[in-house]
Amino acid sequence: MKKIILNGRDEMVVLNPSSVACFQADDNYCVAYYVSGLTTHIAMSLLQIETALAGIAKSMDCDFVRVGRSFIVNQAYLYQIQVLRQKLVLSDGRKIITITVPRDALKRYKAHIAEKEQKQQ
Repeated sequence: MKKIILNGRDEMVVLNPSSVACFQADDNYCVAYYVSGLTTHIAMSLLQIETALAGIAKSMDCDFVRVGRSFIVNQAYLYQIQVLRQKLVLSDGRKIITITVPRDALKRYKAHIAEKEQKQQ
């Protein structure tokens, strides 16, 4: 898998996108959550991260989707969507990452997955 180099004003971060579960917006920064439990703060906006991720090919272990205004999720780690609890659960089978996402964003994401599944059948 190709690594992504995010070159910001004051720092450069090299990411292996297949090991990143999700990105979360944090003002003008982002936090990358790895399935290993590691988190990395990146001095870039979520839009800049999304643009960098658009350059990589989608695969079974790396398929990023924007979920709401604050998250980009690697669908390879999608485990559960809990719309009523506003939770999105990501897992690699050993570790679990639970993030809080607005209900409307989860509903749209759930519909997106259902639509994608129908097209594949």
